[in-house]
Amino acid sequence: MNRPNIHKTTFDKTFTYLHLYRASIKAKRNVGWKNSVQKYNAKRNIYLSITLTKLRNGTYKSKGFYSFTKVERGKPRLIRSNHISERVVQKALCDYYLIPLLRKKTIYDNGATLSHKGCEFVINRAKLFARKCARLDKPIYFLTMDFHSYFDNINHEILLKSIRRYCFDDKLFALITHFVKCFGNKGLGLGSQVSQICAIFYTHEIDNLIKHELRFKYYVRYMDDSLIMSDSKEKLQYALERIKEVCIKNDIILNEGKTLISKNHCSFLKRQWITIVSNKRLIVKPNKDSYYRMFRKIKIFMKWKMPLENIETSFQSWRSHFIKDNAKILVNKANIKYNNLKENYYDYN
Repeated sequence: MNRPNIHKTTFDKTFTYLHLYRASIKAKRNVGWKNSVQKYNAKRNIYLSITLTKLRNGTYKSKGFYSFTKVERGKPRLIRSNHISERVVQKALCDYYLIPLLRKKTIYDNGATLSHKGCEFVINRAKLFARKCARLDKPIYFLTMDFHSYFDNINHEILLKSIRRYCFDDKLFALITHFVKCFGNKGLGLGSQVSQICAIFYTHEIDNLIKHELRFKYYVRYMDDSLIMSDSKEKLQYALERIKEVCIKNDIILNEGKTLISKNHCSFLKRQWITIVSNKRLIVKPNKDSYYRMFRKIKIFMKWKMPLENIETSFQSWRSHFIKDNAKILVNKANIKYNNLKENYYDYN
């Protein structure tokens, strides 16, 4: 079966009723309980027809977003969530045009957001690369990098100029620009699919520099966190200087406190602690900080008298990630501690 040439895809081929309908099915997954989603689904066929007409007439405009703050590990994050009708349009745009267009320009080991990838994919790639490095039986150096306030500092002019090199349809580019500009003059909002895809693509120059020009085989990225492995500390230091030059060019701010070179061990994505020992062995342990954070959160939830079903859901979600990280001893310890807390649940005031 011949694949369509994405560079020749037109606006009318991207936005059809069938594509919008399929996007609406995907957009309601895991949020079908929300009142706004149920109201939209009750008259979905009418809303899709109106949306399609506005898109083709050039009169479609964003409804804005709902803003709320979420605190993660003591750090507040501003989340901007779109209305269900706009999520349908963004999903159709991303699935049938933006992702096929930009995915070819990103490296394989950039795993955020994209289908068949994700956090588990990146962690497994990091483990694979670490095992290969352990077989070398020589000191291995890890360069971990992090960008400061990545989403908030994305430069719209640089981003749109990069996308325009590959997007030849004026109407599609105008719609992408419209969604990007919704967030002001700078930065993108967490909660928008277009923002997430653009954020992945924004670092493609750094990724290509590391993988193709500097030729580092063992390199992975998950959004603003990245990891390079090498047996040469000098080569990593040189790479870091080149990366800083590209960051300045693209208005990206490196977090100096979290960007460092370490020998034979590193922490990645706040979940894995990777250690290479001298006899060609690799030790991968889960980061225990997540364990302590989880139980601090559970105690706060119990103090607020949150329903036990919600606390159970949160704990089981965290537990499933730790099981994947081969942390059976820590999971068993967590189960005992959680069961004790459940027995004393009503003692919290």
